[in-house]
Amino acid sequence: MEKRLINHALEIYLRKRWVITVFAIPFLLSALLLLIVPAPTYAALGALYLRTGSIPDLNIWEAALTVAVYAVALFISSDAAVNIAVVVKTQRTLTKITSEIIENAKKYASKIFIIYTLALFILTVAQILLYDHPLKAALFALVSGAVAFALFFTLPAVVIDELGVGESIKQSLKIGAQKWREVLIWAIAFTLLLAFLEALLLHLPSPWGTAAVFLINALIITPFFIVLQMQIYMEKYPLAR
Repeated sequence: MEKRLINHALEIYLRKRWVITVFAIPFLLSALLLLIVPAPTYAALGALYLRTGSIPDLNIWEAALTVAVYAVALFISSDAAVNIAVVVKTQRTLTKITSEIIENAKKYASKIFIIYTLALFILTVAQILLYDHPLKAALFALVSGAVAFALFFTLPAVVIDELGVGESIKQSLKIGAQKWREVLIWAIAFTLLLAFLEALLLHLPSPWGTAAVFLINALIITPFFIVLQMQIYMEKYPLAR
């Protein structure tokens, strides 16, 4: 990944860090919502995940509540990601945030919510199908990686190019094939940074260590990497370099 990409991302993030931080607060809210789900969740790398092995033990009301809460949390996260992406778009296109842009952001969030829901559905089905498989960890990692790669650029495709759900997935695959090195470096850097943060802070008394990881990830790390993701995508436009 070229140094220029990181410099552009840092420049935008630092210039708009307070706005971006405010827009990132809903990430925390979505995490808090997931904590009330009756099915057990577990924390890893600054995020919450559902233990799919617990799904068969849920009654119909618990299952319905789980689906509802996850849907709300997913929409909140989608909206937060879109708002941060819109900030980057306005900075790179030298435009102001107008009422029209805010109205469009609502449409973007709906599209991203559909895409994220599709991803969550695929991953949940994969976990259930692989539950008794001896190589379930390795196979699920492959499935997760494939889904993440396929949808990596859907956020900028929706916000920057205003594409629909299907078109944004096709565009994501196209740009991902061209920028696979940058995507790989982005993913490795994001994972290593979260792993380092977790190793550094989880020695704190419970639950303060976990809370600190969630806070820093939601308000700083994830927002910056969204900015970097947007910048990688916009490199396809020569004037944005």
